[in-house]
Amino acid sequence: MRRATTIVAVWLLVLAGLAISRIWSRGLSPPDARDETIVADVERADPLAPLVVWVGDSTIRPMGQWTYPELVAGAFLAPAHVDSVVRAEVGFTFYQYYCLVGAMTAARPSLVVLVLNLRRMHEVPSSLSRLCSRLPAATLLGAVGLPLGESGMPFSRLLSVQLLRWPAVRAASRSFDLARVEANAAWWNVWHGDASPSADRPPPAAAFLAQWRRNVIERTGSTQMLAASVRLGRSSGAKVLVVVSPAPVRFLADADAWDAAGYRRMIARYRSIVEEAGGELIDLHDAVLLDGFRRAGGFTPLDSHLNSLGALHVATRLGPVVADMLPSKR
Repeated sequence: MRRATTIVAVWLLVLAGLAISRIWSRGLSPPDARDETIVADVERADPLAPLVVWVGDSTIRPMGQWTYPELVAGAFLAPAHVDSVVRAEVGFTFYQYYCLVGAMTAARPSLVVLVLNLRRMHEVPSSLSRLCSRLPAATLLGAVGLPLGESGMPFSRLLSVQLLRWPAVRAASRSFDLARVEANAAWWNVWHGDASPSADRPPPAAAFLAQWRRNVIERTGSTQMLAASVRLGRSSGAKVLVVVSPAPVRFLADADAWDAAGYRRMIARYRSIVEEAGGELIDLHDAVLLDGFRRAGGFTPLDSHLNSLGALHVATRLGPVVADMLPSKR
């Protein structure tokens, strides 16, 4: 018993040392207000009511028009007294989904719905530190073999960001990060003048088309994170549904950027991965015609954002599937 206690104590000291070294050398990049909202606990009026958690990118984030999670919730979930919550943000992929699903497991959802945007399956986020601070302790060791290091989140840093669970640590680290950002901005102004680089400019059509052409080929890291996200959702006792979101197929075909046979094989591959991990997949990539994609306000069909008509088409197809996966009424 003493030997086991000593081993555990040494292990904890090593982990603490790694965490401190990471904080000292790189900082924690604490969550901003939006990030903290995304990983915050789900507040529920009835903790015993079934809960559906939607995890996705900007294609399901409310931005001035109805989204299909909102329509499904209104037509299928609310009448059955089922709670529904959406956690989504611009640019999210399965790397972020993994951390969000981990944070949501404490709410004991009945169903986790994950959005698979075909266009984004080759993307790797630059950092996950703002989202991975709420992973359950039991999940941390299971993350060792995942390609999180590709996004600047090796295991030692994954451990260090767990300190952000405590508000005092978040406040102190936010002050540190603010000073670092201001210093970087001052350095930029010294060398480049007052003009700052903008990350908000939409990519040109050529960049979108290149993404669609490239993503017909599997990226191993992305499929590993897909499987891990499904397994993590299942580990909480929830069912997991992966939705292949609509693509502007006709538009892409006309631009010679849609490999129909290749994408069929790729979607079949994703289905196999999801089912092997214990989830289900519904393929809606061709569920919306061109008139269902947004065109105004800086949007283009190439970025796969739906207008209200497109969201209604998806909700009509998806609603019954979601309802059937929920537990029977009490």
